[in-house]
Amino acid sequence: MHLDLKTIIRFFAYILISLITVYYMSGIASTLWFFLILILYWFSKDEPFWLAFFLILSDGFLSFFGTYQAVVSVIPGMPAIEVAQFYIILSVIKAFSKKSNYGLYYKGILYVLGIYALFLIALSFLLGIDGNFNVYLRLIKTSLPFLLFFSIPRLFTERNSYIRFFAIIFPIVFFALAAQIFEIVKQQPLSSFLGSAEFESLEYAEDEASRAFYNPCVLLLSFFGSLYFGVNRQNRFNGLYLNIVTICVFAIAFLSATRGWTLALLITYILHVIFVLRFNISRLLLSFAVFMASFFIVINIPVIKQQIDNAFVRISTVEKITEGDYTAGGTNKRITERGPRVMKKWKESPVIGLGYSQGYQEYFDVHVGNQNVLLYSGLIGLILIIAFLFYFSYGLVMAYFQTYDRAILVFICFLAGWFFLHSAGAQQFGFIILPANAITQVLFFCFGAYLVAESKQDVVIS
Repeated sequence: MHLDLKTIIRFFAYILISLITVYYMSGIASTLWFFLILILYWFSKDEPFWLAFFLILSDGFLSFFGTYQAVVSVIPGMPAIEVAQFYIILSVIKAFSKKSNYGLYYKGILYVLGIYALFLIALSFLLGIDGNFNVYLRLIKTSLPFLLFFSIPRLFTERNSYIRFFAIIFPIVFFALAAQIFEIVKQQPLSSFLGSAEFESLEYAEDEASRAFYNPCVLLLSFFGSLYFGVNRQNRFNGLYLNIVTICVFAIAFLSATRGWTLALLITYILHVIFVLRFNISRLLLSFAVFMASFFIVINIPVIKQQIDNAFVRISTVEKITEGDYTAGGTNKRITERGPRVMKKWKESPVIGLGYSQGYQEYFDVHVGNQNVLLYSGLIGLILIIAFLFYFSYGLVMAYFQTYDRAILVFICFLAGWFFLHSAGAQQFGFIILPANAITQVLFFCFGAYLVAESKQDVVIS
């Protein structure tokens, strides 16, 4: 799996030291540590290791870290900046000295998206943007991560780079599940239990499900990776291990009682069974056996059983949608409240949107993905994003007909579920992005581009 014990120890040692310096030491200590980390990265050639490390700092670990947690204070009195942003800058500088050995076949439409992103920034100033320095800084920080589309193809030069990355992040799924179960049982996040965060009571009614949910970006990539490497001809992973990763990701989504996530993963897996596995009985039986074994273990834990019952009740409300009740019994606020509020504001500028002007700042809502994209980028922005996704999928379909490698179809199945999550859950795609989401998307789309180039024998083996 392209992982040795030394790498594993080093990876988790860096995470542990980062955790201690951020949450249990002074800001100066964490800043000095992260400067050392950035120096180590600069002189390292192990790009998958560092991409995975900075993903964890941005996405979380055992209820620690996440957005705006692992930061560096550069200028006294000024807002701290996520260390992942400095990683992105350094990765771009390192990439300048290298040449990509495979091209991004969707480069043309990617340039169009980039130009439109710059237009939206100009539009923001034209319509009026809050003059606070934090707003300008946030605009830079949510645009900068897209530069990974430039650096990753030059730093991940072969298939083994992607394999190594997935080998590193797969185990994080088990830590995410452990953190979730801890919170369900103790009704308190592990980070709070260990004194790193102020304790807030999380007592739930008997019929109410806990909404604990960690590492969304790692979960997305791990779900995709476990399905892809499960059928890939050059698989370097144990089949049972991959099935366990798949089931753990689904279990986390289900236990969180998050309908959008649960349905998105279910849609992905159903498409995977139909178009990739093609109802392969042996693989389906293995997955079912692992699922049932896991289910019978957790069902004997009373508090987990109660959580499963409550989660099932909440998720089953989607049945009301099929009966014509689009509010899912009044529980779907995306339709009854959030969506209409955003769309009302969008109608003021339906074609090009409001950019990141004051109007957007007051009405944005990432819980309604497509509506939020419409709000700040208009119909043109949403059409461009959908066009990019279709063109990306088209390239992979063509690659499949050249190689007949069914693993390539996993990209299509996963993207369908991912876009459903974007539409029915939290926003996933857009013209502004945070580091964790950027790493997730760039890794996925660049891996797809690599496989397309490989299918055409356009990859330059160095």
